[in-house]
Amino acid sequence: MIKVIFLSMLLFVCCSCEQEETDSQIRYRIDIRKKNTIKTELGTELVLEPGFIDYQGNTVEIVVDEYYDIPSMIMMGLPTVSSDGILESSGMINIQLFDGNELLGLEIDISKCELKMPKPIKPGYYGLYLGEANENGVTQWIKDTNRINLNREPLIGVGETQDGDRIYIEGDEIYPILYNLGQFNWINADRLLEFKNAEDLIVSSDYLTDKANYMLVFENYNSLIDGFKNIDGDLVFSNIPKDEGVYIVTQVPIDEGTKFNLTYVGTQRQNVRLGTPILKSKEEIRRKLENVFGNSLARR
Repeated sequence: MIKVIFLSMLLFVCCSCEQEETDSQIRYRIDIRKKNTIKTELGTELVLEPGFIDYQGNTVEIVVDEYYDIPSMIMMGLPTVSSDGILESSGMINIQLFDGNELLGLEIDISKCELKMPKPIKPGYYGLYLGEANENGVTQWIKDTNRINLNREPLIGVGETQDGDRIYIEGDEIYPILYNLGQFNWINADRLLEFKNAEDLIVSSDYLTDKANYMLVFENYNSLIDGFKNIDGDLVFSNIPKDEGVYIVTQVPIDEGTKFNLTYVGTQRQNVRLGTPILKSKEEIRRKLENVFGNSLARR
């Protein structure tokens, strides 16, 4: 395995690109013949070496959408679930390449791309998950062959574990560095949660709202999952630890906006009832979620 030392001076290199802000996103125009270091307002850092893509043009635009806190994930409807089970996320990023309005589905040279995520993560086994939309348009997280193993003795500054996994240590916090990315699109740094004392959480159909979308959010983990309806029409959330408090988010899209409710469910799970959704603006919903879950990158 080739080991590359990621010098800390890179953290202070100015972005060698032009930044264009639209109503909904920021685009970074880069010259693919040069080395580019992009650092977003939320702290995501993307280092691209010359020739990371094979393209006839000299410049492309990169869009980096970032979701590092629970409110952002809820607002975008991004569950943290894979085929292996429930995940705890250290952040979700969607990276796309454009030439004007054309979305470029180009293969990238994985040896020439490196991504540093700004959110501290907990010691333990983290893996790189890539997002793929299923037939219903829901993003499913598929584990990639790369991984971040933080069970080793922490390093000071920037370095590698004995297995060649990259991490960045700043004070008492540990940050992931993902490298050899296999693709651009949805990228997620997660660890698999394994609960020994878990059960299904069921909400009777008597207390459900027509055409509502439901998500369950853990009180002490950066995790949220979708529910499903069983044969009786009840709402079911699977594999929920008995001793973990959770919230259930109800969102009902209507022409005027969104009806919203957030209900706390403790460890007593019998006869769970959800509050009545009330029409709220996006700003009101965001403020409510931030009041409960915070908007800090360091929620742990």
